[in-house]
Amino acid sequence: INYTDGKMYYKTNTNTISELGGNLEDKAATKEPMGIVDRTASTIAFDNATRTFSITPNGASFDVYVTGTKFKITSAKTVQIPDTTGLYYFYFNTAGNLAYRTTYFVWETDAMVAYAYWNSTAQAAVYLADERHGVTLDWQTHEYLHRTRGAAFASGFSISNYSLNGDGSA
Repeated sequence: INYTDGKMYYKTNTNTISELGGNLEDKAATKEPMGIVDRTASTIAFDNATRTFSITPNGASFDVYVTGTKFKITSAKTVQIPDTTGLYYFYFNTAGNLAYRTTYFVWETDAMVAYAYWNSTAQAAVYLADERHGVTLDWQTHEYLHRTRGAAFASGFSISNYSLNGDGSA
């Protein structure tokens, strides 16, 4: 299939090729781009004292795309979670606002930022994972990789402060 004309095509089960009805820049058809353009242009953090997740530009701004719409983030964005133990998913929504949910990301509408596990007994986010992927990884491939391969750590992840002598109850 030739994409040089900028249009998207699909092949039917009768071996005919039909135009999808849009071009590669048609966000309604592709819901792309999706993600943070340059993850090094921002910093993520979680403040245990206030249960607040933040993403802050390292310079003047950073850009995030949500379903093909570009948002320029020029100041720190924060969201506070309740004091309830569980996994929290942080993302930019289709309005360009930082939000959280307690259910898995909605791949085609959430520009994922991070997730954290909050332990209300310890009053701490005991795990914070970075999900700031660039815009060259489309959301369907991203979802496929998570669901079939899971998370992969190339560096910076080590397990510590554990005991091999316990009975597993802790």
